[in-house]
Amino acid sequence: MKTMTKGYEDIINHFYQFDMKEYDNKAAKKLNNELEKENQFLRKELKSLEREFEKLKNTNMKNYSFESLKKSLKNTYPNLTEESIKALSTAEYLFLNEKIDMVLVV
Repeated sequence: MKTMTKGYEDIINHFYQFDMKEYDNKAAKKLNNELEKENQFLRKELKSLEREFEKLKNTNMKNYSFESLKKSLKNTYPNLTEESIKALSTAEYLFLNEKIDMVLVV
């Protein structure tokens, strides 16, 4: 959520650099005030949603024991060798329990 495109960033910078002091139009100033209030509200809402997302992401993370994964693989694939079971159990354990980006190396 923290990343944005260059074009979007330029629009935001242009918006914040816009100075209403140059204009005497009361309707334009009123609209600008309303937009600023809505912008503040949306920023608060975004922060709230980000916190909620982090909570959900963390509660959905389940911890699986290596032994339970190994046992499950043995039961599901009884013809695999012990080395294969260890390799697959290790990969599944890391995938399910670690918060890392994994890359497949061939």
